[in-house]
Amino acid sequence: MSGGSYDYFYSKLHDMAQDIRARGGCSAASPAERKAFAAHLVKCAEACRAIEWNDSGDGDVREAQLIRECIAPGATLAQAISDAKDAMDSLRAEIQLAEERT
Repeated sequence: MSGGSYDYFYSKLHDMAQDIRARGGCSAASPAERKAFAAHLVKCAEACRAIEWNDSGDGDVREAQLIRECIAPGATLAQAISDAKDAMDSLRAEIQLAEERT
């Protein structure tokens, strides 16, 4: 198997980046903004490919590195904090239910 668990979305994303580069700018964004965004999409496509291959069982050891190259500094910590708050809320609710039953 070679990917496929996300219908090869990474290749579509990569194609879009190439199309953006080929078309250049428009009235809503400068050519430089579009090229910079297209470069970001290429990085995202590479991360998506690694995710897809890992989820398909083929493996790509670069997944974490490629993801880090696409996200803002501190994004992982912010997500972990959000997840921890959600877990704490669930735990509080379960504790309250347990206390009400006793």
